[in-house]
Amino acid sequence: DTGKALWSTDVGGKVMGGLLAVDGGFVVVTEDSTVRAFDLDRNPLWTRTVSGELYTTPVKTAENIIVAAIKGDNLLFGFSLTGNQEWVFKPAN
Repeated sequence: DTGKALWSTDVGGKVMGGLLAVDGGFVVVTEDSTVRAFDLDRNPLWTRTVSGELYTTPVKTAENIIVAAIKGDNLLFGFSLTGNQEWVFKPAN
């Protein structure tokens, strides 16, 4: 209620977008192509690396966490809530 920070954590890189809240934790992407999930105690749950640079907040659907990248092989990456890469989207040339 005062606006004072209650905690912080090192996510291993520059975060350009926001955090994605998920059941039991949060997901963050860093500029250096890394997607990381943490529990509410800030313990790492999983880490994945994609091609490209990540500057936007990840988005959650009913079944996936979607991450958008630039300057990489694919535009979008879909991960399960447990961190398994489920699909990628590469636009036509």
